Amino acid sequence: MCALLSVASLIACGGPAADVPPSSSPAAPSSTVEVTAPSSSASVAEPVADAGVEAARPSSKPEPSAVAETEQKLAIGRTAPRHHAKVLDGAPRPSKLAPGNYMCRIDAMYKLRPCTVTRDERGFTWLETPDSLLGLKGVIYDEGGGLVFDGTTAEERPFGCFSCQEHCTTDPASCACVELLPDASRECLARPIVARLTKKGSSWVGSLPYKTYYNHYEGEGAARHVTSWDTKDHTFLVEVAPAPAAKKPARP
Repeated sequence: MCALLSVASLIACGGPAADVPPSSSPAAPSSTVEVTAPSSSASVAEPVADAGVEAARPSSKPEPSAVAETEQKLAIGRTAPRHHAKVLDGAPRPSKLAPGNYMCRIDAMYKLRPCTVTRDERGFTWLETPDSLLGLKGVIYDEGGGLVFDGTTAEERPFGCFSCQEHCTTDPASCACVELLPDASRECLARPIVARLTKKGSSWVGSLPYKTYYNHYEGEGAARHVTSWDTKDHTFLVEVAPAPAAKKPARP
């Protein structure tokens, strides 16, 4: 007879709650739920509910593969091969630029900024410019009546070789930016940066051909994705000017 009674009646009849088969009917009214079950049932039910909630929580830790990919992208600027000027494999070439402090700029939109000319132990002359549009470093030598600069970008993440700022590469979800494919960045970093300069007044002025890299997309909407890269040609002004003379101290 107890088998035909409600769950509450079964408990009253002395049947243990743990032996009650699960019901497929809707939840019992609150008056039925409030019936006190043995403490052993409560201790079993709570861990099951907690385990279910915990299992549904997404992991906050990034996948190992995503971490490795991010580290590889961040390391490209430090590890990718850079251009090596062939002139460095021969005898030192003379240069009309004497070692010392100068003022340089890349692109007419930028002001002249301090730069340096040095001479190494082999006798090669080197020019290093600050990061205005581009920070450059390379050997500079005489050719004909002018000068040739043959070098590479001196920055870790130079303009035109990466699509995003470094923090976007670290956390792509924080930016509306899609980074260049790694091979595009490596190709960009490895190319030669060559400029030819002629004397104009007290300065050396020339032009610098330069390519910037950007993503090539295919597909529309949610299916749009990066498949390769394209380049755009630019020509920037290069100027190397004498540093301003130091001001003489005012007489007392």
